[in-house]
Amino acid sequence: MPNEGKSGWRGKIGVVADSSLQRHLLQVLMQTHHYDVLINTSPDRLEPSHHELKVDAWFIDVTGEDGWAEPLDDLLDASEVPVLFGEGEAPARTSELYPRWERRILAKLEQEVIPTLQEQVEDKPVAEQSAIPTLSTPIKLDFKAREKVIELPDLPNKELASKAPQRVWVLGASLGGPSAVKAFLDCLPGDLPIAFVYAQHIDASFEEVLVNSVGRHSCLKVKNVVEGDPLRSGEVLVVPIEQEIVFDFDQTVQFTGETWPGPYNPSIDQVMLNVLAGFQDKCGAIIFSGMGQDGADAAEFYAERKLPLWTQCKESCASSTMPDAIEAKGLSAFSGTPQLLAQQLVETLVADIKKNPGLTA
Repeated sequence: MPNEGKSGWRGKIGVVADSSLQRHLLQVLMQTHHYDVLINTSPDRLEPSHHELKVDAWFIDVTGEDGWAEPLDDLLDASEVPVLFGEGEAPARTSELYPRWERRILAKLEQEVIPTLQEQVEDKPVAEQSAIPTLSTPIKLDFKAREKVIELPDLPNKELASKAPQRVWVLGASLGGPSAVKAFLDCLPGDLPIAFVYAQHIDASFEEVLVNSVGRHSCLKVKNVVEGDPLRSGEVLVVPIEQEIVFDFDQTVQFTGETWPGPYNPSIDQVMLNVLAGFQDKCGAIIFSGMGQDGADAAEFYAERKLPLWTQCKESCASSTMPDAIEAKGLSAFSGTPQLLAQQLVETLVADIKKNPGLTA
């Protein structure tokens, strides 16, 4: 039974898992640590009405490959609260790995959800603060509807589907990123001489769901990596979670056979550096909503080379820690909502073409 209304609960969570044992373990863990589980269901039982539940976060843990893409895709598209992803199938309770699994689950809640809560509580008058507040919904834009596509002025040679991109932009995001990146891409026309490399902190089992959700309304083609494929104008390449990619001398995508360095998968810092190595002065980067500081180190290399580096504004982020880390170093040349970032990109492109008419040639 859910515990809605009881005092002392740290937030209301919706759990979606495809294993009854996994659902049971998650519920016990969360309730033991004072999270109120309002719904605990399998992906095949998700209904549109569940999207309206007053949860403060969704926790999705799908360990099988049974075609749950559509209901999870709908949930990701509709959610206005953080969506967190599990750590895979729980080890046996007697295994020495089990406590580590529990700690990782709690870390996702405590390090990615609770900080957002604390920021909001601190902004309230002291009289409205409580010792153990209920988790508030982070400030987010309404991404349910398709964004209005920005019109691109008539440009020469707009048939770009098979052309090598003239610019390559890295999109880096973590907590709250899918909704923000979707809103950004929805605004962009499809005939840009630009390719995007999208690095999102997410569980590997959700790579395909991420592609479907973010690309649902976009004029651009959002796709997973195919080794040996070149980057193409008008495409968004979703960076793989479990294996590092680089760009060969002919600018095709290659797997390194190694995992990403550092604590994040994928490493946004490393993605930015690998794109920089492959495309030199044709690069740019936008850091969207997310926890941590991934991307802040590589940002210095972009700034040194005077390459465009932008951030999502604090007011529109589910968590602004990641873009804040860029701005704290004074490296962000432009900050705005996803829609304003898209507008700025198109205006920058048009200005570049006016200076260099051969850009689309």
